[in-house]
Amino acid sequence: MCVGSIPARSKEVKMILIMENDGRKRQAVKVKCLNCGKSFLKALRFIKPDVKNYCSLKCANAGHRKRITLKCAMCNKLFERVPSKIKNSKSGLYFCSKHCKDKAQRIGGCKEIQPSHYGKGLTTYRSIAFREYDAKCEICGYSNHLEILEVHHIDKNRENNDISNLIILCPNCHAALTYKHATLKDRKLVWKKQNDRKEIYHK
Repeated sequence: MCVGSIPARSKEVKMILIMENDGRKRQAVKVKCLNCGKSFLKALRFIKPDVKNYCSLKCANAGHRKRITLKCAMCNKLFERVPSKIKNSKSGLYFCSKHCKDKAQRIGGCKEIQPSHYGKGLTTYRSIAFREYDAKCEICGYSNHLEILEVHHIDKNRENNDISNLIILCPNCHAALTYKHATLKDRKLVWKKQNDRKEIYHK
């Protein structure tokens, strides 16, 4: 039997009698829906080379609608949309779900669909870091007083508020970087000895 098409009419095809709306029994075969993949019985007289198999009117409508494959601008997942839905995008970006669209509209998401004032100021990058990371110093784990925790730009570029460039630190660990007593390596604090500058990882 061919999936979603005409089953070969041979002795291997098992004929089943079904009761149709007119009360008469007629031969039928099991086929698979081209849209959802569900197996169902279809009267043999309706199976033709140019007729596709759909288990319901809903599946037939879905199967007849032309769909275009797109890539989600947030998670890069491939998904399908009908042309009429694609025309509704003002930014030219497409999302596989409401969750991805909501995430893209947040600070640190897709700049193309964010207001011009997003991504500026202390409040912005601080809120990004505290939304994505645990509210504690990533180096020593301090979390007693959240209001004194600071957000450090790893590449020292205060305009780069990408989440991978932000790290939450306590004042002590932040000061160690500011006064160059230590450096960051793989998001770990590396202290420098005064004598031989030998690097020691903070444990």
